[in-house]
Amino acid sequence: MVNGSKVFSSVLIAACVLSMPAANMVSANSLKKLLQPVTKAAQPEKPDIRDKWAMLVGVNRFTDQSIPALKFAQKSSADLARALKDPDSGHFGLDHVLVVNGPDASKEGIEKSLNDWLYKKALPSDLVIIYFNSRLAKGANGELIVCANNTMLDDTATTGINLVELLKSAKQRIGSQNILVMLDLSPTKEGIKPVDGQDLKAIANASGVTIFSGAELYKPIYDDPQSMQSRFVHFLVEAIKSGGATFPIAMVAEYVWQKLQQEAQQTPAQTQTPILALASEQSQTTTIPIGIVVKSSFPQQSISVGHKLDDLAMNRPDIVPPKAATIAGPGTPTIGAKLQSRNPSGAAATGSKAPPPAGAGNTAAKPAPGDKTKIASASPAAKGAPAKAAEEEEEDNFDPNLDFGPYMSKMKQDIQKKWQMPKGLESRKVTTVFSIMRDGKIANVSITEGSGNDAVDKSALAALEAASPLDPLPKGSPQSVDIKYVFDWKTRQGN
Repeated sequence: MVNGSKVFSSVLIAACVLSMPAANMVSANSLKKLLQPVTKAAQPEKPDIRDKWAMLVGVNRFTDQSIPALKFAQKSSADLARALKDPDSGHFGLDHVLVVNGPDASKEGIEKSLNDWLYKKALPSDLVIIYFNSRLAKGANGELIVCANNTMLDDTATTGINLVELLKSAKQRIGSQNILVMLDLSPTKEGIKPVDGQDLKAIANASGVTIFSGAELYKPIYDDPQSMQSRFVHFLVEAIKSGGATFPIAMVAEYVWQKLQQEAQQTPAQTQTPILALASEQSQTTTIPIGIVVKSSFPQQSISVGHKLDDLAMNRPDIVPPKAATIAGPGTPTIGAKLQSRNPSGAAATGSKAPPPAGAGNTAAKPAPGDKTKIASASPAAKGAPAKAAEEEEEDNFDPNLDFGPYMSKMKQDIQKKWQMPKGLESRKVTTVFSIMRDGKIANVSITEGSGNDAVDKSALAALEAASPLDPLPKGSPQSVDIKYVFDWKTRQGN
């Protein structure tokens, strides 16, 4: 057996292509109707979203003078941020949108914002938007390189941002099925062509991220001089403000497409065709309205608790409506149960207390490294008025000043006791995400970053299964808290 010790850390933190032909488009007269609020009955089924985050990057000027400057990149990113934070349309929390531009838009600054802000805050049940307005270069081996302000064209490998690697990293680090990357990228020079087989559909499929691009790869992006925005952002903001809370992303894309086609008819020399490439044919991301209302949409109702605890590196526990998924014994893979419908009135959703499972849940088959693998689920039971009243009373008793320190320390110990690493292995690490319900049950477990070894990944899932239920959450807790937990086995030679 390898001589080693278990070192645990836990962090509480927060394609198919659509290039729409005219035949599939609505008439100009009916566009206004599309922008009117959609009735609940007419809305397509969409995923339940816990929270929303957006990181927007705009790069106007470049250290490398051979890269042409952009007039309105910074203003476009700032105006899009304002639309997202607009309480009447975008409904993003004021502190849930980060704009990276000016001196901060270096390669190092962009990567720091991703690693230290977005990846630490966003969770698998969140809607995440990443926007780039910059130049697109071609690497030495055909790589798609997003230019930061300090990118040098003679050394894109070390100074540029590899787009495909960034998308894959975002998917792996966040683990969400609902990541939308919006690209407003003009080529660094005319005549650049992608390598064979390199298109947005293939990139979306390979990365597991939905992409909405203002144009095809290496095709120019044009500006709207009147609004001093890129045309892509100009019409995107228009769509969000017109029907952000009820206008699904697919309809936003359709609106932007038609508006850009109208512009092209007036100025044929400035034609740009937006592309919507889905992460997979099963992706539901485009059914989500960008302006969907979540708790952080209302600053006065945003709740943030917790503090840093030694090696737990705790940032905060975020509120998440509990799901009916629970850990159970061995079985076949199942899909996690959906949340109940959000409040149709548009008020912030408060969630509902998870009912006991209707039957035994099932654990998942062995996960592939890096896969987001659900390990159990159960169907929700019907609830009556008394249960609802009790739930509302519990919600009212939430204490935003509650000290989670003692509970999290005990949680760490309880999980640590249950983790049995396979014998004869070197250092390994598994990153998991799960929810702790008020009664202590561990729910909605997934692996966001595998160890590369099936046995190790299974041992982490088994530890969580064995540790459930934990102690009930302390009095004054929210309905549930989301946990990002890293199982970290570090081998110590010579012990």
